[in-house]
Amino acid sequence: MIAIPQRQTLLALISEACLSGARLHKACAVVGLATRTVQRWLRPCAATGDRRTAGQRTPHVPANKFTQSERQIAMDTLSSDAFKDLPPCQIVPRLADLGRYVGSESTLYRLLRQPGQLAHRNRQPASATTAFAFLVGMVALGNLLGRLRLHTCASSSVAPKIEPPQGSFGSVNVEVSTGSARATEAQAG
Repeated sequence: MIAIPQRQTLLALISEACLSGARLHKACAVVGLATRTVQRWLRPCAATGDRRTAGQRTPHVPANKFTQSERQIAMDTLSSDAFKDLPPCQIVPRLADLGRYVGSESTLYRLLRQPGQLAHRNRQPASATTAFAFLVGMVALGNLLGRLRLHTCASSSVAPKIEPPQGSFGSVNVEVSTGSARATEAQAG
């Protein structure tokens, strides 16, 4: 931050250079300032100095920021029985069909993200079915990886060889010979 007396001195030097015929951007470059900074210093409101100091700074509050009551209405709507299982991208159109507007989709996402309700808003814990499906998938992946055997050679110049699985997969038998694979239908029996 540059104090007001130093600003006035620099502005006087730059003005003198410009009156002598120098361009503003060249005079600013000599003193090490950006042209835009000097233009900002020349505005009438710049006479108060740097507003970044703690006592003079006015916080910026958006004009369309939700009040506490609007926030509570939106959260009550999002947590209601009709919408507790839906994401905001589905809630907003359904509310529009009902002729209601609570907030934009991005605002509703922001409201849900703040208290950590974006993932699951239901009063019950997350579905056990989802956890079970995840575990079944992990077991299947483990079985598949167990069937694939990775062979590495002692020499670093040879790339690792992945050997395809052999055996029965459902109704198809897989046989691997020296260079080709052949699949045949399994005999039902």
